[in-house]
Amino acid sequence: MTVARQSRARLLAALRAIEVGTVIGHRRHDVQPRRPTVFFNETPWVICFHPDTRRVYRILHGAQDFPALFDDSDPGAGARGKTT
Repeated sequence: MTVARQSRARLLAALRAIEVGTVIGHRRHDVQPRRPTVFFNETPWVICFHPDTRRVYRILHGAQDFPALFDDSDPGAGARGKTT
């Protein structure tokens, strides 16, 4: 199996585990999401989901700037960075 297929299989397995409730996730103190959010690491990804409904909000690469992605204080902020 190729590396890409193995990575995809791991990610899909993590999503299934979130769906059935076998994954708890953790909170991050460096981000302030608008809605209840927990995070689960499946290297290199971080899966962001609601702790009660288990709804997945985002699947992000773990090397991204999470505080900037979840910052709602500036409408121009986010994945593209803050505008001046």
